[in-house]
Amino acid sequence: MNRVLANQSEQSLSIGQVTALTGVGKSTLRHWEREFHDILDSVRTEGNQRRFTPDAVKKIEKIKEMVEDHGLTLRGVRMKLEEEHSTKGESPDETTSGETPNENLKRLAELMTEHIVKRLFHER
Repeated sequence: MNRVLANQSEQSLSIGQVTALTGVGKSTLRHWEREFHDILDSVRTEGNQRRFTPDAVKKIEKIKEMVEDHGLTLRGVRMKLEEEHSTKGESPDETTSGETPNENLKRLAELMTEHIVKRLFHER
């Protein structure tokens, strides 16, 4: 293993360590890694093991909070993360997904409706 990969491994956590730290199961982490491939930074070792950066662990904790504490679906989490990203310097007329303000409002209305229905029927 070259020194760059060794440094990355030393500064990152295995999937088991992330599970122990966050309480998010390994299979859930794998699913979130696929679902949020553009958001969660993980690297693979030469042995093909996942390693998560400290920034990725923070994002995992944020996703967990949105799902468990706020009752958002993964679609809702993605929308929220994209919204937060777009307010950090992106043009107000267009998000990274290329949607117009009207499309953003429609997605937000769908998200809110989904959230309200879940709350009304106590679904999580």
